[in-house]
This record gives sequence, C-alpha cells and structure tokens, in this order.
Amino acid sequence: PPFTRAWLNFFTFMVDNCSYTARLGSRKWAPRFDYILEQQAFVAIDNKEPLDNEAMQKFLSDPAHKALAACSEMRPSVDISVSSDADNSSEGVGVGGARTEFRSTVAAA
Repeated sequence: PPFTRAWLNFFTFMVDNCSYTARLGSRKWAPRFDYILEQQAFVAIDNKEPLDNEAMQKFLSDPAHKALAACSEMRPSVDISVSSDADNSSEGVGVGGARTEFRSTVAAA
C-alpha cells in the first residue's frame, strides 16, 4: 500500500528524534510486547483457555504498582520538556537539530 511507507518513515523519524530511553523502548521492547500479545495472549483468548488466576494475583499484588503510584503523584500538572530553545539559538530540537518546525515561538518571545 502507498501509505505504508509514509507511515513507516513518519514513525522512524519520530523514534530517531526521541530520547535514548524512548528509542530503546520502541526498538527493543515494543516488538517483544507485540509478540506476547499477538502470539500468546490473543491466541489463548481465542482458544478460550482459562485465565491463570494465580498469575493474575501475582501481577496485581506486585510492589511495582505501589512504586508507579508514588511516581504518578510526583508528576507535574503540566507537560514539560527540555530543548535547545533555552539558549535562543537557531538550532532545532531533537537529534542533530532536525526538528526546527517544532520550535516554540512563545518561549522565544
């Protein structure tokens, strides 16, 4: 399909201009997560396999949920980001200054 290549280029551009953590997440962990859903979880649901209640209870009682709840309480009420706009340079933001079209005109004023 003609739009497939355009979407692939768009997402590749987005990923390449994200942080190291975001790139690692989308390039390494997203395919693994997709495999677990597509090849294991959805297949089990389609085959009407019974839910593993013990595994579900272990998941729900995992201490990570408390840590995530504490982190979410510390999240600022507004979205923040750090970019090269702070030095009033003409360089764009993102890897190699590629995203000049997303520069804030409000911050420069």
